Amino acid sequence: MKPILSQWAANPFYFKDYGLEKDIDVSFCGQVYGDRMEWLDGLKVERYGKAQPNGMVEFKDLAKIYNRSKICINFSKGSNGGMQIKCRPFEITASKSLLLCEYVEGIEDYFEIDKEIVCFKTKEELKKKIAYYLEHEDERELITNAGYKRTIEDHLWKNRFDAIFKEIGNG
Repeated sequence: MKPILSQWAANPFYFKDYGLEKDIDVSFCGQVYGDRMEWLDGLKVERYGKAQPNGMVEFKDLAKIYNRSKICINFSKGSNGGMQIKCRPFEITASKSLLLCEYVEGIEDYFEIDKEIVCFKTKEELKKKIAYYLEHEDERELITNAGYKRTIEDHLWKNRFDAIFKEIGNG
C-alpha cells in the first residue's frame, strides 16, 4: 500500500471567526530564528512568541490574536532555512484575518494569490503590502473574506480526513 500524503489544515474548534474587534493592525506569532526579526525590524508589528515583545501565547488564544488582527504575517522558512507550507496559512485564514505570507512554491495549490491571500518575497515588498492593505480596507476585507471562505470550504481537518478515508475506501 502506498503512503497517503496530505497537507496541513485548520482546526475549526480553535481557529474561527470569533467576531472580535480588529484592534491589532499587524501581528506575527512565532519563534525568533533565521532572518525573521530582520524582516520585521522597523515595521510596526505586534509580535507574540518565545523571546518576542508580547511573550508566549497559549494555543487556545492564538486564533483570537489572529481574529483581532487586520493582517497576520506568516514566514515560510523553517528553522533549517528551507521553505515549506506550514499550518499557519490555514489557521490565519480560518480566523478571518488577511494572510500576508512569504511566498513558497505550491501555496497557489491551496489559495489564489492576491484574491484569497497576499504573498511577499522581499522585506521591501512586505513593508509596501502592509501599508497598502492597512490603507485599502475594502480590498483587504474582500481578500480576507475570500480566504476565509476558501479555508472553511476546503482547508479544515475534516476535508483532509475525508480525502484520506475516500482514498482508503477506494484502495
